[in-house]
Amino acid sequence: TCGGMRLQETWCPDNLPFLGSRTPIIGFGMSAISSSCQQNLIATIRKALSIGINHFETARFYGTSEMQFAAALKSMIASGEISRKDFVLQTKLILKGSIKEFQDQWNSSWSLFSILGHIDLLSLHGLNFEYHYKWTFENGKDSLMPFVQSLVAKGFVHHLGFSTHGMPQVVAKAISSGAFSYVNIHSHGVFGDYHGSGCPDGVGGFGHRHNVSLAREMDMGVFIISPFDKGGKLYQPSTLLQRYLGPDITPIEFQASYQWNKDLGDANTIVIGAAKPSDFDEVASIFERGLWEDPAHHLLVADIAKALQARLDEVCGGGEGALRRLYEGLPDLTDPRANGIAVAHVVWMWVLLKAFGLYDFCLERFVNLEAASKQWKADKSAEQNIEAWTFNPGRAPLSASEEIPAECLKDCPDPDRIRAIVKECYSWLAADGSAKPSLAQRQEWGWDAAYSLTTWPDYPGPVNVGAIISQRLTMGLMGGGGPKKASSDYRKEAQVTRKFWKDVAMRSKK
Repeated sequence: TCGGMRLQETWCPDNLPFLGSRTPIIGFGMSAISSSCQQNLIATIRKALSIGINHFETARFYGTSEMQFAAALKSMIASGEISRKDFVLQTKLILKGSIKEFQDQWNSSWSLFSILGHIDLLSLHGLNFEYHYKWTFENGKDSLMPFVQSLVAKGFVHHLGFSTHGMPQVVAKAISSGAFSYVNIHSHGVFGDYHGSGCPDGVGGFGHRHNVSLAREMDMGVFIISPFDKGGKLYQPSTLLQRYLGPDITPIEFQASYQWNKDLGDANTIVIGAAKPSDFDEVASIFERGLWEDPAHHLLVADIAKALQARLDEVCGGGEGALRRLYEGLPDLTDPRANGIAVAHVVWMWVLLKAFGLYDFCLERFVNLEAASKQWKADKSAEQNIEAWTFNPGRAPLSASEEIPAECLKDCPDPDRIRAIVKECYSWLAADGSAKPSLAQRQEWGWDAAYSLTTWPDYPGPVNVGAIISQRLTMGLMGGGGPKKASSDYRKEAQVTRKFWKDVAMRSKK
């Protein structure tokens, strides 16, 4: 799947024109998109279709992404380049406790996509918590399900699904409802399950692996969210991870092959969050190099998966199942006993650091927890604070001295070890961490980046209000992304950053 979260002009909502205009969108009278951004989006769509990717995923929440995809696809149909049957379109609407607010979202999306005749896949975006489930099914006249089912009955939408950053047991409940045709889920194999990592699944396991199996048993489609970003920032892997993978496969090639393998990830589709056409190259190389048809490649992927799992167990104490034992008894991120501290999430980061040196990835994740800490209200109960969370549940300890409540670790075999792990992880990653590694230390440990495939910032820039407003008010000079140098400079950078895996390809051919 081609994701639509990294190539739109801005995170600014498309219905706020006063923040908008640069130049008219190509071939459309809609508000304000730079021609270079739209040309890049169209080029990305063309590249995707040329290599067999025909599923495009966007969301009302993704700024101008819906508007730009609608315009691009319509213009390509009008020119005769493609037809409507050549692609599958998915968009997502944020869950709301008010049916009117949800219908307003739908009206905004449909005003753009009606020109395409229908939306193939409509997702409830962020069915993360128990109250989201209630909004969907048990909210009286404001319940969302009757309305979205009516969209299917009218032919506006062909299939309903949901996307989630939620806890395993809530996700299982939504899957088991029988109301959905597919699920967009974070299930990243040996690299964990993002927010679900280490959290109990209600059937004796942890994370979302059971939910993937459950969805498949119910004949639901399984869409893996962000396998290369939230699955370990694999486009900028650590030296240590690349060392463990060996010379014959890159992290992105491994993750894609793992997810598509029925005996491993068992996904129907994985999303590539493309910012530009060349972002498909490394996944496409699996087919261009003939690896997918080669039984030896699948044996290699399975062997590496076993080796990586053994490495995870090794840093958790050794012996098969050590990672599972470390997670045993940890509360999920919504357990009020933890007072908001994302215990399992932090333990997961510690494991990834110790096992694979994914420092850049874990640092980004910990920053999210610190942001949630700043929003935690001491004058409100844990339940009230938790209900304010949306897509990034859980907070970091407020300081190095904040203790995890004893009550929330009462089911852990070794609560003192969990406390020590959380403190050590805090010391490495927190803004005021006492043991933040220097670059020299990271290089010594293999925690530095082996390479980066990102040669310029994504067009929309950072996901924060200040960046969005400065981007719009300065006509894109501040806050946004996109190329800022000559294209020849980016080509040189791309050649350098991709040198490793191209060398691998050459060795493979020999």
